[in-house]
Parts: sequence; C-alpha cells; structure tokens
Amino acid sequence: MLNALIHRDYALSGSIIVNIYDDRMEFVSLGGLVAGLHREDLFLSISQPCNEKLANIFYQLKHIEAYGTGLKRIMQYYEELDVKPEIAVTAGAFVLTLPNMNYINPLEPTNKPVKLKLQHRKVLDYLQTHEFITNEIVQELLAVKQTRAYAVIREMVEDGLIVKHDLNGEYILSS
Repeated sequence: MLNALIHRDYALSGSIIVNIYDDRMEFVSLGGLVAGLHREDLFLSISQPCNEKLANIFYQLKHIEAYGTGLKRIMQYYEELDVKPEIAVTAGAFVLTLPNMNYINPLEPTNKPVKLKLQHRKVLDYLQTHEFITNEIVQELLAVKQTRAYAVIREMVEDGLIVKHDLNGEYILSS
C-alpha cells in the first residue's frame, strides 16, 4: 500500500484502487512507471519515486526501510510458495496482484484424504447410476429435511466430491 501511495501520479484525478478477493489482493495505482524505467528495472532495487518528498517523509517515519526495496521484499515473502505476485504496467497504470498465501481453492483437489460420511457415500452411489442429483432427491434418498440435504450438498462441494451443474440446482460428480 505504501508503494502505491509513494509512486502514484497525483496529477491524475482517479483513486488508488484496492480490490480484495478470496485468493488475492490487487493494488491499482495511476501513472504507470516514471519515464525511463521499465518493468524489468523494478527487481534491480532501483527506485525513482514519483513523489520524492512523500517517499522521504515515509522513510523518516520509518515506514519504509530504504528506497527500492519494497518489491524485492514482497517477492521474498513468496519465494517458497507456488503462487507468485504479478505485476502489470501500462503507460497509465501499475497493478500489483498479491496472491493470498493461505487460500485453498475448494474446487481443487487436495492431497488430504477425505473420509466419506455415510450420507456422502449414498449420494455418490446414487450418482454412479444417475446423471445428476438435486436437493429434493437428496432429501428423499437420505430421508432428511431440506436444510440437512443442503448441508450435505455443501459439504460435498467443499470437499470437491460434486460440483454444481447448472442453474436448476443439479449437481454432478466432480471430475
């Protein structure tokens, strides 16, 4: 966030935009790179702040360690991870996307074994001989009420066992 404040072009009237998603955060700063710098230069600890006085104030307040170390330190946080930050630069904008280091995609298979509950097994057995299943079918199959059927379906989706098939409330086996 400090990088976005220090390197933003305040001659432009728009705001810094911070988009927060489950799997990432995006920082959009107006102004692109300072003339003469290229995207590749960002990782060489070169710093040419758009606002030198503002950078100096943050430095004196000890909010930044030194000029030109921000992106390098951000990248170091992700060294041991599969996900990496992404940088997009245009003439008018700079976008830094930081993946959520703790995000687990519920639709991606995990390496942890899933212990099937009896109700889940019944739903999976049903899907072996039928193309899809609905909340109503789960209610009848398991002899449960609508709320419990919904909970079973939600658990199975979260475990990656089934996926929503269409807008009619149909679920199919996860591939």
